[in-house]
Amino acid sequence: MAAALTIATVDPSDASVILLVITVNTVVGVVQEVRVEEAVAALSAMNAPSARVVRDGEERSVAASEVVPGDLVLVAEGDVVPADADVLAAASLPADESSLTGESASVEKAPDGDGTRGTVSAGTVIVRGHGRVDVTATGADSALGRIAALMGAAPGPTPLQHRLAKFGRTLATVTVTLCAIVLTLGLVRGQPVELMIVAAISLAAVPESLPAVVTLALALGARRMADRHAVVRRLPAVETPGSVTVIATDETGTLTEGRMAAEQLWTASVGEALVAGTGYAPDGRTVRNGETVPPSEAPDLTAGPGRPDAPGSP
Repeated sequence: MAAALTIATVDPSDASVILLVITVNTVVGVVQEVRVEEAVAALSAMNAPSARVVRDGEERSVAASEVVPGDLVLVAEGDVVPADADVLAAASLPADESSLTGESASVEKAPDGDGTRGTVSAGTVIVRGHGRVDVTATGADSALGRIAALMGAAPGPTPLQHRLAKFGRTLATVTVTLCAIVLTLGLVRGQPVELMIVAAISLAAVPESLPAVVTLALALGARRMADRHAVVRRLPAVETPGSVTVIATDETGTLTEGRMAAEQLWTASVGEALVAGTGYAPDGRTVRNGETVPPSEAPDLTAGPGRPDAPGSP
């Protein structure tokens, strides 16, 4: 509106500045969203890109999106299950269901099992072995699809958007009041009407820089998060984690890689110690006060609970 009024009063310089601010704001937001959509599309392409099915007695490879209920699918170690299915045959067939349930421990699958032992779900990964499954549900009808449907609702305003909306209303009220005062005082002093209108519009256009500044700040935040391998789909979400005070989660792999390993120990008798090593590899060391401590010199760390030599044992 400010740009249109400025053009109407034949003030191209002010109009150009206002349009430039709006253009920069729009371009930054669109570029960020396009980049994120490309990243999300690449991640989606990794989700069961193909499946081996048996149709008309012949084994063939088809896109996961072409799998339909009733298909016989062959699964093996490393395969992403393309759909919900019943297990017909299995040879040591554990499945990693952390993407669905958050549990890091794999679940052994077997035909005619009880509960979920006789079924596999879309999006889960076969840890080892091989088997044959009969597809029962695909897409939105699968367990993973039903979870995705729960996330279909539009997200509400973020804390930053709430604060900006409140600040914007206050700023708009103050700006309109100041414009009216400047226009009135100018006309009272006998200034030309056109000049005072341009002055009032210029004063009203000052807040136009606020969206650009906020957008650029959020874009920089999204860039830094991307450097740490965190994909931000919507710019306002960059600020949301900063408003979080408590995160309630578990330790089974929901927010981790699903591989549990101790990194820090504490005992009442001696205090803190750091553990170096990765996963279940048979190497590592225990560090206390900046020095490596062998197990023979750290009985408080090697003693198990309930043993007589364990800290706190009777």
